[in-house]
Amino acid sequence: MRKLLDSKVAKIAIIIFIVLFVLAGVATGVVLGTGITKKLLAPVAVLEEIPADNGNLTVTLKWNAINRAIGYNVQYKYEILGDTITEIDVKSSKISIPRVKGKLEFRIKTYSKNEKLDSDYSEWSIFNIPAIKLHSPKSKNVLIGVKFDGALKYYGIYGEIWENVTYYYGGKASEIIFYEVCVVRPGRTLEYELLQSDVNDRIMPVNTLLGFKFNFGPGEWKVYIRAVNNRGEFGEYNEDPAEQSELYYLFGSSDWTCVEISVP
Repeated sequence: MRKLLDSKVAKIAIIIFIVLFVLAGVATGVVLGTGITKKLLAPVAVLEEIPADNGNLTVTLKWNAINRAIGYNVQYKYEILGDTITEIDVKSSKISIPRVKGKLEFRIKTYSKNEKLDSDYSEWSIFNIPAIKLHSPKSKNVLIGVKFDGALKYYGIYGEIWENVTYYYGGKASEIIFYEVCVVRPGRTLEYELLQSDVNDRIMPVNTLLGFKFNFGPGEWKVYIRAVNNRGEFGEYNEDPAEQSELYYLFGSSDWTCVEISVP
């Protein structure tokens, strides 16, 4: 009888040992990353604030570091560049990328020591990158007065004191050669007049602007002028947009400069 009990106790002990051994193996596998496979999480990026008047040529995105991550793979694409995906590996939880205006999509994948535990990509995060605002034409350089073409009297901009707006890119200063012009009739507003004409009809090269003949009748008139990027904000207006492509990809129109004309 005693031998039978001892045999049963021995069998139970063996079973307990086997169970403990298996559990220990599972636990070791989890620690070493070779047992139960639980993928790491993918973080979600946030964009550091960039006001429109900020001239920085990069944008910075950051995210919370993931425990046990050894690095991250980031993918981003800009709508204005045809949604071409750029892919970069980084060690830190922050990255600065070239600034391009408009819609930016960004996602992240977390790397683990065990490739099988790499996270999936996060969902695409969508950001709107503001254009860098161009400077406005200086009021002191926009003088509109009476001119003559033979016996024909008209109003025009005095080119002798006009100065083109400049912008800076890559340490180089360049001139803006396209401007948008809106004439506001007596009793009207800028908002009203903008609705009455097509924007591409209001955008003109500086040479056309300086030779433009304004025909004002009696009353209080206003002429609004602002700098626009070389391809125009709103259409393919430039003859050779490739020459100054950063204008199209980075910059946006300036604020309006207003000139008031009182015609007797």
